[in-house]
Amino acid sequence: PDSASIMNNLALAQAERGCKHTALSIMECALQRAPDDANLAATYSEIRALPEVRESCQQFVCEPVAATATPDGRSVVVINHLPRDRSDAFHVAATVTFIDAGSLSSTSVRLPNGSTALRSVCLSPDGTRAYVTHTLANFHLVPTVVTGGWTNHNVLTILDTVQKERIDTVFLDELDLGVGNPWGVTCTPDARS
Repeated sequence: PDSASIMNNLALAQAERGCKHTALSIMECALQRAPDDANLAATYSEIRALPEVRESCQQFVCEPVAATATPDGRSVVVINHLPRDRSDAFHVAATVTFIDAGSLSSTSVRLPNGSTALRSVCLSPDGTRAYVTHTLANFHLVPTVVTGGWTNHNVLTILDTVQKERIDTVFLDELDLGVGNPWGVTCTPDARS
């Protein structure tokens, strides 16, 4: 099955559990990937008509902005735009959520402190790596200048989808030339870039 149909099934399962908000968020991500899919549009309308029931919700996403399914269809990777943490906490970071498409269990991986504004996600062709573009804020420093990364950096985080852990975060800004401000990310079929 393709990514959109996997997310469609995941959204329906969440709706059956009473998690309308989570189901709608997943459907919006699926519709971004396949805007002309009549089945997705019908499911989205069906879920929107459901009453709001949140008691049994498994809150594994927070402001999801993009999602993709692994090539084997066993899991969905959801990037969450904003952190769930209190804004006055010392550690504030957005998460990437790995959802098992069969059991609907989830594992969240916290990104480095200051990670926010997650924008895009893609998988390596074999599905073992996820690449996420986002901002890394220096909120715990008092900025005396706004250049040179004093306020934030644009980064690419690499995640292991098998172990469900962060491998590394790579800075994309050229301090003397400006910021990269990446919005999209994709892998070449040979996985070399």
